[in-house]
Amino acid sequence: MRALLLAASFFFLPLSMTAQDASIRIGDTPVAANPGIGVNISPRVSGSWQGATFLAQMCRDGSFEGPVQEGGDDAGVISGWKKFGEGGQYSVDAEKPYKGRQAQKMQLSEAWSGLQNWRLKWQLNRANEYTITMAVRAENYDSHLNIRLRYWNSNEVQFSPDFVPGADWRLFEWTFRPAVSDELGELYIQGYGPGELYIDDFRFYITANYRPEDGLDQRFLDYLRDFKPAALRWGGIGANFDGGFSGNTGPHDERDDMSYGDFFRLCELVGAQANLVLAVDENQDFYRDPRTVQRLVEYIGGAPDTEGGALRASENHDEFLSSGKGFIIEFGNEVWGSEAHGAPWSQDTRQDYIAWTRERMKLMRATPEFDPEKYRLVYCGRRANYQWWDRWNMIDGEDGEGDWWAISGYLDGNSNQVLDGRGQISYLLSGLAYTHWYAGQVAQHYIYMKETIGKRLPLFIYEGNFDLANYFHRLGQAVVYLDFTATMIRSGIAMPMLFHFATGGQWGLVNNVWGNYKRQPLYYAGMLFNNYCLGDMLSSNSDDAAEFTHPGWNDIPEQTFELVGHYAFKQDQRYSILLINRDLAEERSVRLQLPARDFNAEARLYSLDGEGWNDFNPYEDFNADEERVTIRESLITDFGDSFELSLPALSAQVLVFDAADRTDVDESIPPRRGLLVESSSSREIRLRLEDNSHSSVMLRLFDARGSQLVQRRLRPDGEGRLLLRPPAQLAAGVYLVTVREADGRTSAATLLITSSN
Repeated sequence: MRALLLAASFFFLPLSMTAQDASIRIGDTPVAANPGIGVNISPRVSGSWQGATFLAQMCRDGSFEGPVQEGGDDAGVISGWKKFGEGGQYSVDAEKPYKGRQAQKMQLSEAWSGLQNWRLKWQLNRANEYTITMAVRAENYDSHLNIRLRYWNSNEVQFSPDFVPGADWRLFEWTFRPAVSDELGELYIQGYGPGELYIDDFRFYITANYRPEDGLDQRFLDYLRDFKPAALRWGGIGANFDGGFSGNTGPHDERDDMSYGDFFRLCELVGAQANLVLAVDENQDFYRDPRTVQRLVEYIGGAPDTEGGALRASENHDEFLSSGKGFIIEFGNEVWGSEAHGAPWSQDTRQDYIAWTRERMKLMRATPEFDPEKYRLVYCGRRANYQWWDRWNMIDGEDGEGDWWAISGYLDGNSNQVLDGRGQISYLLSGLAYTHWYAGQVAQHYIYMKETIGKRLPLFIYEGNFDLANYFHRLGQAVVYLDFTATMIRSGIAMPMLFHFATGGQWGLVNNVWGNYKRQPLYYAGMLFNNYCLGDMLSSNSDDAAEFTHPGWNDIPEQTFELVGHYAFKQDQRYSILLINRDLAEERSVRLQLPARDFNAEARLYSLDGEGWNDFNPYEDFNADEERVTIRESLITDFGDSFELSLPALSAQVLVFDAADRTDVDESIPPRRGLLVESSSSREIRLRLEDNSHSSVMLRLFDARGSQLVQRRLRPDGEGRLLLRPPAQLAAGVYLVTVREADGRTSAATLLITSSN
């Protein structure tokens, strides 16, 4: 049945029903592989309080391995730093560095001079303890040095203890609490006398979070392990001009940021696939030299005597091919964005992009170290509504070079119409409507691929989130996007990737403000799915679920969907059922009808828990341990094959239980059977019910957008066959047919109409 719509002043809400809302049957038939949810990360040291990374190092230029500035007041100073004080000569010392290729040399002529780091806007929190270390040596220098900090808003100044250097490298170390909680405006390495000072390997980090063995931030690493991502992605628009192969490989001592090898090792640490986006800017080596991709394959899995393998060995990494979970290689990020995205192609030259990509895909596959079981090579697409970018024969001629096709998972692209002037309720309901429309577009995209190249390239969601920031970090946003993600997996998506694990902006699953880390609801939504929705997705359906109709907007037509989303999974003998109440106003109850199994009497229910769908974790609160939205676990002790559950308004819960095959099933009772498609065309559909004991059934036909086209009562013949001739000729596309039998059970099947003739 369909719920009524209540017209308020600016929005519509579905009314609740007084009786049990829906009976949901869980089948044992796998309908989709479940890859889990991946996430984008930043491998960079940001130099800013907002750009939280997995490296604990807060100083972007601490290795002193960058280029030397030429001319001007800062001549001879290594990039990222400035000189201060009068006089003095600055240069690079390559004869006796502490680490790497070079150190900074300062020939000081007077006191109160030295180095200033100018890439600072860090928010330091007095509740945290910080450590600064650096290597120092001196020649003909009879005084001391120290660190001077100046805070931006308060103008407070803080000094480290004095440090007396010697002729050999010595380690300066200062652990402190900030004088005030404030933005750090200036940091000085300050000398107090004439002579030569040498500085190298400068580090600045929150003391408790630093992992000395690899420089990772322990707090972020723990959060990532708890999240259990299916893949980590080194991507984003910046990846298109991010240094390429040569800029992201080589010895650790010669870089401040992660190398590719460090990134791959991080993926191993958390059990994730490695998703790497290749730089495509015209100045990058991946663009200029096609053979660069072969060096990448050697770097990942080649012997140390190969060109790429030697670079990996210089980083002290063993080969990754045998130890990692696999590699997803994307050829550019959002290359349709042209120059604005650092890509040399546009809508008018998309065929040039395809030719460029295929050349490199072929070279990768021809490299001896390439293992097709370990790699997924990915074309850059745009969105699943295939008229965007991909439509115009982009994949004509594809002959096994690529494995996946990347599409966006942002709800409603960049359109502001998702709000339609009606606030958060419209924001959330439009997200639900977009989810169901987009699922139809995915199905159409697969049809287009089949027609164009004779096969399906799995679609891969390279990034995804709500596009607009108006209500980001809310529990409601997390529930709706979790629903979208589960729907995409059921639609055959290879893997969905969330954007972004840790930023200071609207999309951050984890926010770092003033040195505090707050996990937001979408973090917990992904964690809920990856930890408890395990195994293949199973069939599930409902006969009597209430529905809601969204009027649509722009090119998105009216969408009708059930008010309870249901997704079932099975791994070995463990079942899990994700239930999402899409009603923003009222609680809804469901009765689960489960397969005939021997059930463990105990089950566990995991819920996204908060005070309502507007709740979030206040990341500006200095108390980093207080999180209002989290996952709540409940024990159920009266579990069985028929179970009723109440779902709060706009909520997500996962029911987890174990069940073994039963040995006492009465074989005289025929098991439930399905619906088979014997033939389908635009004018005639022939079906067969495997259970032919019913005198009449109710048949419904829906298009890919969920609109009902046909509702008709039919009588099966003696062998359960049904014949449907639609009242109007069907266009090419994907359709869903459901048959409700006299006993109330419903079977469903998907139809593929390949021609409208």
